[in-house]
Amino acid sequence: MTDTWGIAAAVATSASALFVAWQAGETRRSTNISQHALTSSQAVALDAARGRLDDQAPQVEVHLTPETAWPPLGPSAGWPQPWPPAQEWHFPRDEDTLLALRVTVHVTNHSDRPVHATFEGDLYHPYVEGADRPTRMDRRLLLDPGQSVAADLRKHFPLKDWAENHRAYTEETGDRPAQALALVRVHDDRDNGVIDSWELALSGAPIQPDPERAGVWRLTPPMPDESALRCVDFELQPPRVRTYWLSRSKNMPLPEPAYPPALRAL
Repeated sequence: MTDTWGIAAAVATSASALFVAWQAGETRRSTNISQHALTSSQAVALDAARGRLDDQAPQVEVHLTPETAWPPLGPSAGWPQPWPPAQEWHFPRDEDTLLALRVTVHVTNHSDRPVHATFEGDLYHPYVEGADRPTRMDRRLLLDPGQSVAADLRKHFPLKDWAENHRAYTEETGDRPAQALALVRVHDDRDNGVIDSWELALSGAPIQPDPERAGVWRLTPPMPDESALRCVDFELQPPRVRTYWLSRSKNMPLPEPAYPPALRAL
């Protein structure tokens, strides 16, 4: 009889422990469900806020045109002039001679209200009649509805850097020391709004070695169908990056919506 009662007590104790464990699991599961529901509702609200800001955002286009990309430009105290197509350079004597690639950047305000545009990096005003030399692009501009502004993206590098670019393209490596870089940012007057930005890059392999004469480099003939070796490398329509703000003046970005992972069965 004692053994029977002992067994019964042990069974009851085990059942009680299992019930407590099950109850704790259900409580934890209920808490997780509540937390997931709260996180999901917050993410939905943030997504809705981003959608509202998208609808109110200014419509601005940034694109590059290649008309000015070739031939490359030489050094000059005034406006840089193109290198002659038959130009040759002898290394190492000429490896510090400067050369620049150039493309034109267009920023157009398609909105019905003014926008503020800021420019950073290797951007210059296009040729202006009467000016004796190029000047850096204005740091800030106000673009009225329908207004467009153009800038030249370019930077001079020594020929030895362009020779490294040539090797990077032919060997398909990513190290290209000669790159003109710039950044365009646009926003309107709304404090609770968006900032759109475009990162611009211009590179390429404008010179190549003469296969028959050691140490001689010349301009690379443009060949658009050549994938491994490109004279000029840039994106016609650079991607836009949009950031969302609760308050630009207070430096308060709108948090990214974070949806919880799916609940797992316990």
